Amino acid sequence: MGTWGTGLFSDDTACDVRDEYRDLIAAGASGEEATTLLLDSWKEILDDPDAGPVFWLALAVTQWKIGRLEESVKDKALAIIASGTDLKRWEVDPKLLRKRVRVLDKIKEQITSPQREPLKIRRPYVNVSPFQVGDAFTYQLASGNLLLFRVVDLHSDRGGTAPIVEICDWLGLEPPSRWKAQKLRARIPTQPWQAELFLLYMRIDKDYPAQRVKLIGRNYMVKRRKRSAAAIPWTYLDQALADFYGIQ
Repeated sequence: MGTWGTGLFSDDTACDVRDEYRDLIAAGASGEEATTLLLDSWKEILDDPDAGPVFWLALAVTQWKIGRLEESVKDKALAIIASGTDLKRWEVDPKLLRKRVRVLDKIKEQITSPQREPLKIRRPYVNVSPFQVGDAFTYQLASGNLLLFRVVDLHSDRGGTAPIVEICDWLGLEPPSRWKAQKLRARIPTQPWQAELFLLYMRIDKDYPAQRVKLIGRNYMVKRRKRSAAAIPWTYLDQALADFYGIQ
């Protein structure tokens, strides 16, 4: 389980529970059906002293936010808050413990307050990658210059599949030859802490800038580099290129 803060959803388990519940509702399940399915799929962690409390708290808050909080789930979450079982893993750091106590106080206030009418949850958008590993494509900048990208990997999760790309150290008005495109080095970001790769994803179909993108070749030799990739929506690509590489 990954945890990166004291917030309820600064936790992989909490995020997964939230997303799975919402996905089930979006697929047409009733609140009770979604809860039953979640309890079955997460049954192995429910008795875990760290992950178990997080499961119930995340489920209660998620249900409350979309107007489907069940009494049994609320009671379970309130019992966890009252018992202090969720706080045990935070006791090693008094500062973090105090922050988590405030988080639990807010959760208690939320789930004991009136909830809204049930919200309709839309099915999440599923990305379909327009490229495959080894593809090379150009992207036209506002200046008219072309920038070259190589697809070094694909990332898949419940949101679909998106390309992970490296940005080549090249600008021009016409696409480079295959030989030159193969030999180009990847650009280095302006700051050492910035990710060298971009994971390019869409939130809706029209996010993809088809008029500015052109595939120039497939089956290039690429290295599947095990480096972090910055998740960048296509609509933010121009700004990301300026922020990471000073390219405009």
